[in-house]
Amino acid sequence: MIKVWIDDISTPPSKDWIWIQSVNEAKEYFLTLPFIKNINILISLDHDAGDFAFDGGDYINILNWLEESGL
Repeated sequence: MIKVWIDDISTPPSKDWIWIQSVNEAKEYFLTLPFIKNINILISLDHDAGDFAFDGGDYINILNWLEESGL
């Protein structure tokens, strides 16, 4: 299982998590995963991107993009 922590300020609870701070960074990361449909991914998602909103908007855009892309 891959654990992805998406938050602009709060650090992940442990080293087991991939820390992502912007929408565009998340998109780039998810596109690097081979066979994403066969991987269990746990996503912890903050509600707003704060200072990182300039790089893709608020985090709801990640969920919208994942749904639209069919990943």
